Amino acid sequence: DLWTWITAARTNGASARRDVTITLRDEANNPVQIFKLYAVTPKGYTGPTLSGKGAGDVAIEELVLAPENIEIAAAS
Repeated sequence: DLWTWITAARTNGASARRDVTITLRDEANNPVQIFKLYAVTPKGYTGPTLSGKGAGDVAIEELVLAPENIEIAAAS
């Protein structure tokens, strides 16, 4: 679904906007804070560099989102 959305944003531009909810969770997987992003367009993605060093490196991905509005709320 993410790749479909990114592709739609590349080809259709602003018409590919979606609302997104991001939930921050603690170590016990309990919701702590909720970020509601409205009319979001994905602007960039960076994947991990899988160099195969085997040194315990962590694979990190970055997704850049451009929302028109943001709401931040404490989880209940």
